[in-house]
Amino acid sequence: MSVPDRAGGVSAAKRNLILTSAMMIFGGIIWGGTFSLAKLVTEAGVHPFGVALMSGVIGALILLPYSVMRRGGIPLGRDYIAVYFIAGILGTALPSSVLFLSAARMPAGILAIIVSLVPLMTYAIALMLGVERWRRLRAAGIGLGFAAILMIVVPDSGLPDPSMAPWALFALIAPLAYAGESVYIAIRRPPGSNPFALLCGMLSAGSLILLPLVWATDAWVPLDVIWTLSLWWILALAVINVIAYVLFLELIRLAGPLFAAQMGYVVTASGVVWGMVIFGETHSPWIWAALAVLFAGIAVVHPRKVADDT
Repeated sequence: MSVPDRAGGVSAAKRNLILTSAMMIFGGIIWGGTFSLAKLVTEAGVHPFGVALMSGVIGALILLPYSVMRRGGIPLGRDYIAVYFIAGILGTALPSSVLFLSAARMPAGILAIIVSLVPLMTYAIALMLGVERWRRLRAAGIGLGFAAILMIVVPDSGLPDPSMAPWALFALIAPLAYAGESVYIAIRRPPGSNPFALLCGMLSAGSLILLPLVWATDAWVPLDVIWTLSLWWILALAVINVIAYVLFLELIRLAGPLFAAQMGYVVTASGVVWGMVIFGETHSPWIWAALAVLFAGIAVVHPRKVADDT
């Protein structure tokens, strides 16, 4: 009878933990930098709608060859088209426009904190739709998220400028849209669908939705931006979003959704740090306290056990 190589198994487990931890940290760090990149682009004078459209098109073009060559193309059945367009609105067109509009008017770090409300809002929407069951502890997490937002917008000393409060509330549309997308995909995602093809379809549909808006507002990325630093920032935004999303999907496959969800903490923390490094942002004690309260809320909302983890 053979004896299991326990040392080899433990070593493999350690290597897997090191790999997945590195993926989570790296993905979170670069994803958190997109808030500062968005601020850099919009402050350079590029219209937020134009940035949203261009980054969506670039992301779709990055994913299309892989989806066609390795995944059999982009499915175009009726169920898929519906998912592409509804998820394209909720996950691409709407939140991207809101984030880019807000990025020019408030600190990148605070924007990162606001977007981290996604898991709390996801649970709230799933609860209202009957997808999730009521749990007092997890419901308390929603209350903590609400308290964190009040700590940001209510005190006069919370935001650097009290006039930013309406923009902070406006920015809440982005995590609400992302949360709606998560619940919708969980309910309506076609069985056996490939996540890379879905993402490519969503980015393409989101770009088509943004096209009339960009046309009507004449928000095209100006020709004089081409081959300037602003264009490279837009390219970086699109590439980082694709890389980070792929890493997130791989984390779900390798370590389960519960482990992958912890990337959100890294995204938020790095988003705050990137804002401090690039723009010299400083935050009041209210903001730091709100971040702590928000992390506590996210911690209790995340499920303790996930079937896919086993």
